[in-house]
Amino acid sequence: MVVVVGSCTFSCSSMFIQLQSQVITDDWGRMNSSINRLWSFVRNTDKKVEGLCSDIKKVQIITGEWAKTKFNRMWSFAKDTEKKVEDLYSDIKKGFKQTKKKVPFM
Repeated sequence: MVVVVGSCTFSCSSMFIQLQSQVITDDWGRMNSSINRLWSFVRNTDKKVEGLCSDIKKVQIITGEWAKTKFNRMWSFAKDTEKKVEDLYSDIKKGFKQTKKKVPFM
């Protein structure tokens, strides 16, 4: 079959090939655009993940230092309290010796 458009003559198979070629070209352009958008998204996501990993490491360092500091302060408080209890016990024991009474919790 031959189609005449204006001064051009096309066969149906020639038009069909041209239409298919145009469809494929259009599809390829859309796919390429989608791939570019996806790749851009992946790069941005990669940068965000790297930033989050860096932030997590910083938090771990800060938390570790805070925990060490807190533990050291608690340990110091426990040692101070132990010393105060020993001093108090010693004072109570001395008081009982002065009164010549027996210490009830010995």
